[in-house]
Amino acid sequence: MIQFDHVTQQYDDTVALKNLNLTIESHELFVLVGPSGSGKTTLLKMVNRLNEPTSGRVLIDGENVADHDLNDLRQHIGYVLQTGALFPNMTVEQNAGIELDVLGWKPERKRKRVRDLLNRVGLNPDKFCDRMPSELSGGEAQRVGIVRALAAEPLMILMDEPFSALDPVSRKQLQDLVLQLHEELGITVIFVTHDMSEAMLMADRLAIMRKGELQQCGTPAEVMAKPANEFVRSFFLDRAADSRYLSNIVDAGFGVDLRNNPASSDVSWSRELSASDTVVDLAAAFHAAPRSGVKMGNHLLRQSDLIAYLASISAERKGEEAAK
Repeated sequence: MIQFDHVTQQYDDTVALKNLNLTIESHELFVLVGPSGSGKTTLLKMVNRLNEPTSGRVLIDGENVADHDLNDLRQHIGYVLQTGALFPNMTVEQNAGIELDVLGWKPERKRKRVRDLLNRVGLNPDKFCDRMPSELSGGEAQRVGIVRALAAEPLMILMDEPFSALDPVSRKQLQDLVLQLHEELGITVIFVTHDMSEAMLMADRLAIMRKGELQQCGTPAEVMAKPANEFVRSFFLDRAADSRYLSNIVDAGFGVDLRNNPASSDVSWSRELSASDTVVDLAAAFHAAPRSGVKMGNHLLRQSDLIAYLASISAERKGEEAAK
């Protein structure tokens, strides 16, 4: 468990974090989301003491991180940056295993660990171990960065907008990869993004931040269904402004057409909505009954359809931005 206890961070006359309290449970994939300058990266870096609070405490399993030996603390925390941040003069295998060198792992044990993890992230070690960073795509470099973060079997991983510089296809592939690794390994992940759609896709729970203050914390369904204030509502809806209606979800190919799938007609659904209802209405229905479907006309929508739809909006917009 990670606790931020009345944390404030001030730089001269600028207050980056204001008396913030937040608890992240063990094994969660927890997302910090907010616009630029909201304090989310400042908060993230307090976990491994890249930032020190002006006042307040950061606790891991009840122990103040300020009381830990710095090297020992960081050996138990993986860190993934916006780019792969690989050493250009070292091979993929050397980059991926650099933390294991610090820990004194024997060469054979280190090699086995690195090769196993490369396979996990979809990089054939026979093809990639001897490559240099200059020979990798952006997505491949980030996969190596993820391997490096996982190599020493850390207690948690910090991810600071790790996919923001990637093209939409690579971004979606790596989002899926992190979700898969989190499910398989059960490791605590704290993930920073400024993209609400990405936050909704990735998070077990998320915290929305603005100007150093926590606006709301909850599951994606809770936040969509019951935004705490107008900022939270607008931060979500501004990113779905022209794509917020249930008709858009069905038009995009999500949901099950009950007319063509008779077996699906037996699936329970908790509520019926119209094509003009919004994604917020849909989220509210899932919040009330997360394991049930929602019927809209001849279509059955599930929570996974909503999340996949939001992710597709994000990918399309990234593609549009890249094309400009």
